[in-house]
Amino acid sequence: GPLIKKGSKGTPLLRAPCVSSSLVERDNLCDLEVLEKADVSYQIRIRYYKNKIYTYIGHILVAVNPYVEFEFVDGPCEGAPLDTLDAIKVYHKGAYSNFKGLPPHIFAVAARAFVQCTDEQKNQSVIISGGVGIGEDGHDEARVKIPASNFIQKCR
Repeated sequence: GPLIKKGSKGTPLLRAPCVSSSLVERDNLCDLEVLEKADVSYQIRIRYYKNKIYTYIGHILVAVNPYVEFEFVDGPCEGAPLDTLDAIKVYHKGAYSNFKGLPPHIFAVAARAFVQCTDEQKNQSVIISGGVGIGEDGHDEARVKIPASNFIQKCR
């Protein structure tokens, strides 16, 4: 059957058994005792149902695009839209403390790359990959408000 009810987020369903420790929500799936497909799927799904569209797997960021605007549901930006300039500043500052107390976010990926490039003089690459239709509506470009030209200039 379907994983969600048509027209709603539905209730998260388990397709395969998860290890009991995997049922505790995690920001970073590397913190799971077992990293199996069912555990990863459950974690991403349960976070999505709580309007948490970003999840880490180590330094990799998994983003579930809900095609609606969300706000931060926890952390210092709680209640603010996910794409504010204040959030960019919070995550840039958070790069110096390994993002302690900050939930997973695309701004953390950008801030980590920027700081490692400018402060540590390390070359950086950010790979964005997705399904059909990714980036066609301009939302991705609007969300990344750190000008790419400034980033590239400072990394040379």
